[in-house]
Amino acid sequence: MGFFDAVGKGISAAGKSMDNLNREMAKYLERYQNLSREQLMEKYNSMFATTGEKMAIKKIMRDRGWS
Repeated sequence: MGFFDAVGKGISAAGKSMDNLNREMAKYLERYQNLSREQLMEKYNSMFATTGEKMAIKKIMRDRGWS
């Protein structure tokens, strides 16, 4: 396996990872759309919150002007 083969596989894996993260974020955007600011902050500060979940909460809060 050459250097560029390895680089290509790494780029492909990173792209798949971003696709999964975007899907996860979209799921949480829909699920959390109607939550209050307090509920969103509680979920954001949870030690179990995933990266996609936190990204969705940040987007919702920014869209509402609560940044």
